[in-house]
Amino acid sequence: MSAKVLLYFLTLIFLTFLVTFLLKIKSKCDLLKTSDKDVVYLELQTFHNYIKQFNKTYSAQEYKESLDNFKASLEEIARLNALEKDAVFGLTKFSDMSAQEFEEKMLMKRSSGNCVSYNSLCFETSYNASLDSSTPLSKIEDKIDWREKGVIGPVQDQRHCKGCWAVGLAGVMESMANIKRKSNQVLSIQEILDCLVDKNQDGCNGGNVASSLVILCNEHQNVVTAERYPFTLKREKCKLRKKDKGVKLKSFVYRCIRQTSVRKSEENMQRDLMNGPVTAVVNAAIWRFYLGGIIRRACVRSDSSSDHVIQVVGFDRTSEVPHYILKNSWGESFGDHGYVKIEMYKNMCGIAEEVGIIDVL
Repeated sequence: MSAKVLLYFLTLIFLTFLVTFLLKIKSKCDLLKTSDKDVVYLELQTFHNYIKQFNKTYSAQEYKESLDNFKASLEEIARLNALEKDAVFGLTKFSDMSAQEFEEKMLMKRSSGNCVSYNSLCFETSYNASLDSSTPLSKIEDKIDWREKGVIGPVQDQRHCKGCWAVGLAGVMESMANIKRKSNQVLSIQEILDCLVDKNQDGCNGGNVASSLVILCNEHQNVVTAERYPFTLKREKCKLRKKDKGVKLKSFVYRCIRQTSVRKSEENMQRDLMNGPVTAVVNAAIWRFYLGGIIRRACVRSDSSSDHVIQVVGFDRTSEVPHYILKNSWGESFGDHGYVKIEMYKNMCGIAEEVGIIDVL
């Protein structure tokens, strides 16, 4: 990052916090009209800087709606920064959206049905993908980050395709294949969007990791590389050929945990992470303003009507705040270079409630 870009970015952050500070004062005091004008001026200046920084363009009607959303975002950012002491929230590419628009465009609707647990072997010679739950935590490493081992693929950007379920599944399968084969291949998200079809899968309108695993397992379907079957950000006709070679599931475990059992589920997830990354379903509503740090308080899954699938790629129990490392699918410009950190042992964002553990041939 050049010094000029860094200076511009820091100026934008300063203006954001200045505006939110003034809005806070304004809500508590009767300010003079000149102060009201100052707040409005700073809001507009910050918004125009935001438009430039994120290359936004609007029609006249969109401008008004986006400005209103932007003002609401500034207040929400101030609330989150007051609540969270170890995470930082600020302006992102989503700050001109309303909360409803963000959920409609970026998150899946939460399933009204019950989560179904599985423990499936895809071949007779397979073994369970999950590490033995009797393994004491004291025998597990205090820290693991699969990024450091060169088996994690690039951060994807789902944009307005709500295919996080396919991104997460392809990402964990490719990581497990890279661990086993000592490779660095990237698997096809598009194949999963196009070719896994049942009542629970709707391409870019949402899908279900557990149902996808059942299909891949029962049909022994290969998942090919992204180079062979590239991501187009929309569901299309399945182009998989019988002769195509790829990665097959060997076995999988899908755990659905009630709130009363989440501590045990988190312990099991730490065991599973010793073998490789896993998928998880979370409430990501507040992530739209996340810039970095460790989320500790503001993210509870039961508060959400939406779901989002991510990849858990590591944890760190040696940190002052023990945390998980999550790989998201909103591009590298999001959060901490595409990643999020959340505190361990609190079922933060619902991290322990639906976990997918995968093994591949």
